Amino acid sequence: AIVMIENAHKHLERWRHAHPKQKATSQEHWQLIATAASEVGPALFFSLLIITLSFIPVFTLEAQEGSLFSPLAFTKTYAMAAAAGLAVTIVPVLMGYFIRGWIPSEKTNPLNWLLIIIYRPLLRVVLFLPRTTLLLALLVMLTVAMPLFGVASLLTPLKGSLEIAGTVTTDFPQIENHRVVMLKQVEQWQTDLPKYWRRTFAEQPWLAKMATGLGSEFMPELYEGDLLYMPTTLPGVSIGKAQELLQQTDRLIATLPEVKSVFGKIGRADTATDPTPLTMIETVIQLKPEAEWREGMTVAKLIEELDQLVDFPGLTNAWVMPIKTRIDMLATGIKTPVGIKVAGPDLKVIEQIGRRIETVVMQVEGTTSAYSERVAGGR
Repeated sequence: AIVMIENAHKHLERWRHAHPKQKATSQEHWQLIATAASEVGPALFFSLLIITLSFIPVFTLEAQEGSLFSPLAFTKTYAMAAAAGLAVTIVPVLMGYFIRGWIPSEKTNPLNWLLIIIYRPLLRVVLFLPRTTLLLALLVMLTVAMPLFGVASLLTPLKGSLEIAGTVTTDFPQIENHRVVMLKQVEQWQTDLPKYWRRTFAEQPWLAKMATGLGSEFMPELYEGDLLYMPTTLPGVSIGKAQELLQQTDRLIATLPEVKSVFGKIGRADTATDPTPLTMIETVIQLKPEAEWREGMTVAKLIEELDQLVDFPGLTNAWVMPIKTRIDMLATGIKTPVGIKVAGPDLKVIEQIGRRIETVVMQVEGTTSAYSERVAGGR
């Protein structure tokens, strides 16, 4: 609709410029609208269909990914298909009724005038120096690619080509000399450039932070409206003590004004599909709407306050999102956002390694709590 309206504005503006003292009749007005719509209508229709087709690969996803992204793909497909139909049917008719009156020229429009002043010098420089522009773009691309893939791997194809060329250039001394010099230069680059990047990252910590962030999760953690409190106790806790801990934590959590209700459980149902041990508490915290929270309170601050409030010896806190945690537990068996699995034949060695990992992880910046689950089986 935006493209079609813009084209209609241009046609009406041109007609008014060609007939400054005349007012378009109803028939001329509708003719201009029809001409403008027919110019861009086919391109808009097929471009929207192409966008719709781009979501077809999402429908091939299976299991957890398919369940998560298929609704998005269906919604997007239906929306784009409907937009493609409306763009060539309803939009031209609505333009004829609503686009009326005086259409200002692009040259007199202050916003367009400002954008043209900013963009025109840059465009002239780029068009005047096309090779320099392409070279700068290539350098920027290499700057991004080198930390990602490594300098050596990027230069390997060039080095291999020069080595293969040596089988042909032996009979041409001048060419062979250039090939040998270039090959030595490439080998020198493979040695020096990694050192340069390491030195650059050491001198510019913000660059190192950006590079180390590559490969992490792109989608931020979503707030689901409720919280799930899943602490872990030490093994061997009695049923009475576990019940006492459950009641005490529920009372403390319910004291915060943002909490609407608290429901906790410990142990598991009498089914083979629920492997929850007695050492793990599951408490669903239903929160009030954010409009009823204290001023300045956020989810992160609320979790921090809860973590300080619920502090019992031998109880390791974990505050997570209910739906995401269920999905993670079904997929990986780990309830926290980050976990380490240790497998092996010796239970004592596994437990020792787990405790050492717990000690090391607690020293990592950003870790709020870490707990090594005591071994109760083969893993």
